[in-house]
Amino acid sequence: MDNQHFLSLYQQIPVSILILDEELNIQDTNAFACEQLGYRHSELLGTPYPGLCIPEEREYLRQTLTQYLNQAPCLKRWDCSHVRKDGSRYWARETARFIKHPAGEVSILVASEDITETRYLISELEKKSHLDELTGLYNRRRFNRHLDEILLSSHTGEESHALFIIDLDQFKAINDSCGHLCGDQLLIQVADLLRRHTRKQDILARLGGDEFGLILHSCTPEEARHVGQKLLQAFGRYRFAWEGGYFSVSASLGYTLIEPGTRMDASDLLRQADAACYLAKERGRNRIEIYDTHSNLIKRRDSLQSWYNRIHQALDQSLFLLFSQEVIPVSKRANGENAHEVLIRMKGPEGKILQPGAFLPAADYYHLSPKIDLWVMEEVIRHFLSRPEPDVRTYFINLSGLTLSDSDYIRIAARRLPQYIEQGLKLCFEITESIAIHHLDSARYFIDKFREFGCRFALDDFGSGFSSFGYLKTLPVDIIKIDGEFIRDITKDPADHAMVTAIHEVSKALDKLTVAEYVENEATFDTLKEMGIDYVQGDYIDKPHPLFGDTK
Repeated sequence: MDNQHFLSLYQQIPVSILILDEELNIQDTNAFACEQLGYRHSELLGTPYPGLCIPEEREYLRQTLTQYLNQAPCLKRWDCSHVRKDGSRYWARETARFIKHPAGEVSILVASEDITETRYLISELEKKSHLDELTGLYNRRRFNRHLDEILLSSHTGEESHALFIIDLDQFKAINDSCGHLCGDQLLIQVADLLRRHTRKQDILARLGGDEFGLILHSCTPEEARHVGQKLLQAFGRYRFAWEGGYFSVSASLGYTLIEPGTRMDASDLLRQADAACYLAKERGRNRIEIYDTHSNLIKRRDSLQSWYNRIHQALDQSLFLLFSQEVIPVSKRANGENAHEVLIRMKGPEGKILQPGAFLPAADYYHLSPKIDLWVMEEVIRHFLSRPEPDVRTYFINLSGLTLSDSDYIRIAARRLPQYIEQGLKLCFEITESIAIHHLDSARYFIDKFREFGCRFALDDFGSGFSSFGYLKTLPVDIIKIDGEFIRDITKDPADHAMVTAIHEVSKALDKLTVAEYVENEATFDTLKEMGIDYVQGDYIDKPHPLFGDTK
């Protein structure tokens, strides 16, 4: 290749080429560099190369290149922002090679590529990774980062801040009745409302669903309360319009203060603000509450929160246990068929066994009950398969109200159970009277579906809610378990005796079997047997014992 051909390629190559001397002055450029920078070739000759960059980068670039001159020959890469002759800017990725000539002088060959579009795309991606796509507010990830930064500064700072959780009160009703497009538009408008009534230095985010977070920088307790009240007033004036209709939209606000010297982490503060928001909803919604460690409702919320992680841990690490209690037949109608109720427990610290009343309320609150019920079903199947000979008894299994409409539980149970029922597994699902009535449609659907597989159903704690006996006609259950409150004093209290008699007679007329729970002594057992109750259960009959230690 002759020199003329090489020089032609040098001028036309679509990359800016600059040759610098040891003083970092431009000795030569190709035509593309002149075009990119907007200067004539003669204007660039002798120009200090760092002067082509934005002012805040010039000194850094000068020091970096001077340092590397002493290490020639070598290769160096960097990104910088150049300034064209007309003042416009562009991002460049530059590669410099330091060349030492035979005579001892040094030149620097710089190849510069325009990466403005790439940098823009990266910047946009970074923005999107921190923003909620629907509302344009910060997302939870970015919000948590700001909260961490504030907590770090509060360790040594003297300013107070406030953390708010804002939850819409009517969002679900509007979203369900008008559709998701309507719900999305409502969230967008609420985001704009919150922007208009907060300061620029405050951090506002959509944390998920219809929940928003707000960090007030440098505010006193009085100022935090004032901002909260101002937001409530703004919601009070706001009307959401959709397809010719108007909706009132209110919000519940909870907040906690971030005092100087605080040592809590972000999750603790979010938990406190969330508990205060929960309190605002419990006290009627459309109000503001501050986190107060003396509030009984907040104490209850804190207690439930503490169980959330423990339940997940129990599911992951097999810390749940199953116990068994015999349910024995005492009438001819029972046909001598034995059964046992499966009871769940949890392993606690230092080998303590925790009763379900400790953790099931939290499981219901955080919608973890279906996961627990699914675990129980799998363990019952495992116990059935582990028996050395066929188990002819019926397993009574309790179900939560949430499980009755849980699609995962229904799908998995419907796939798993039929094959084992064909092998002889006998199941009777227990649903409490109150759950059946409050989830009537779900209960009917669930019962109808699983009765097809051969499962039976018991209505537990019957009589506790004094509901109409008419429900017994509409709910296709097989067994009525009479609430233990009527059984304990049945030998002493005529009213309890009459109630149990009435329940048994109605159940008998509807061809349903009866079970009396909490049978704790011989006199109670004899009375129930004389009345014709079909099954009895209680500590007098059998005390709960580990299911997998059961050899009966």
